[in-house]
Amino acid sequence: MKVINGFPDYAVGEDGSIWRIIAPISGSGCAKALPYEIKPSRKQGKWGYKRVQLWKDGKEFSKLVHRLVLEAFVGPCPKWCQGAHNDGNPENNILSNLRWVTAKNNQKDRLAHGTAMYGEAHHKAKLSSLDVEQIRASKVSSRVLGKQYGVTHTQILYIRSGKSWATNSAQGT
Repeated sequence: MKVINGFPDYAVGEDGSIWRIIAPISGSGCAKALPYEIKPSRKQGKWGYKRVQLWKDGKEFSKLVHRLVLEAFVGPCPKWCQGAHNDGNPENNILSNLRWVTAKNNQKDRLAHGTAMYGEAHHKAKLSSLDVEQIRASKVSSRVLGKQYGVTHTQILYIRSGKSWATNSAQGT
């Protein structure tokens, strides 16, 4: 276990466990600090990453577990990098499964793991694959289709030209 930088009352293990370090109660006979494990929040966010709430100076801080592991055992996040899970599982925060990578390489990993958010799998998608097929087959103007589907006419043009929804198979839909 290593103490979490900036949070001296907490430690992180190579297995992704987070610990609160409590000083012994005076007169208890305990010579060492007593750790107890903190379980990640049930609310993992829209991407499924585990978070813990750490407290310092009466303020609560929400921290991503995989970043805490990497920062403690690998070092600070290099500029322009993100924490990546080698197996694509955001719940697997064991040190050997984590590394710092650029956003571009992290996106390549997501494509390889099948976890990339494209097309109707994206949490903000307004269109389905069927909608895209109908838009491409339609002879109606992009402005009319945009209003019909609740998107901009520019988005309709991008769909028709292949800039958006390039191929449904490449986007996991």
